Amino acid sequence: MDKLTYTRKECSEKTGMSLPMLDAFLHRSESPMPHICVGRKILIPVNALEVWLLEEVKRVSSSNGLAP
Repeated sequence: MDKLTYTRKECSEKTGMSLPMLDAFLHRSESPMPHICVGRKILIPVNALEVWLLEEVKRVSSSNGLAP
């Protein structure tokens, strides 16, 4: 069975983002990266991460005047 969530470290490894950059995306006010807190652990749902990444590409591309 495939994993349903990633830890911060796993998400960092899968996306190529550093942990500080990942934390910045998790905690920003506009379009934060989807996550859930379970106790002190932060989990990132795999499907929600994929959707969020695609939306981020569109958002950033449109604000830069680039086609996605």
